[in-house]
Amino acid sequence: GSLYAAGNVTHEYSNAPGGKYPSTSGAFQVNPAGFVGTSGPYGFFQCDMAISKYDSSGKNLLWATYLGGTDNDYPNSLVVDAENRLLVLGSTYSADFTIDTLAYDTLHGGKSDIVVVKFSFDGSALLGSTFVGGPNDDGVLDNTGLVFNYADNYRGDIQVARNGDVFFASSTKSDTGIFIAPDAIQLKNNGGYDGLLVQLDSSLT
Repeated sequence: GSLYAAGNVTHEYSNAPGGKYPSTSGAFQVNPAGFVGTSGPYGFFQCDMAISKYDSSGKNLLWATYLGGTDNDYPNSLVVDAENRLLVLGSTYSADFTIDTLAYDTLHGGKSDIVVVKFSFDGSALLGSTFVGGPNDDGVLDNTGLVFNYADNYRGDIQVARNGDVFFASSTKSDTGIFIAPDAIQLKNNGGYDGLLVQLDSSLT
């Protein structure tokens, strides 16, 4: 019955006390990462992700954390696994986004990368995190006719299978840098933005 919420936060436009999102003591990232980046279609809006968990009444904040590096970071989709651990699908321009050393992909490919993160139950640590991307736009639709509202650029969905495997759907403009299964239905990018379907193990390695 718990409620999770995700959005973008920045110092410059914040009306919160002290101009800061109310992250909680002991959370994974209690402070923003610096907001020095200005990448993406909303580059003027320097932002980190903010992830919050409330109780079933919505009246009590259980934990809240920043999530991001020194460039812009955007959440796309949230899901919890069978152990009620939160997984986040997002888009990041931050090469210094916190990535597990054993992750499937530890290097930012350039421009925007997809990022997948798994939190501990109490939000104090990351149980896994990985980039997925190549040298072009991944996890973002930039300069397309598909954008009508704020953040329409950032679309994707994440789900967890019964065995813990993680599935997500997103978009990519990269034609290199992403492992494509040899027997996949489509082996290369056909130009422009293509859909991308990915299955990861539960540890995101």
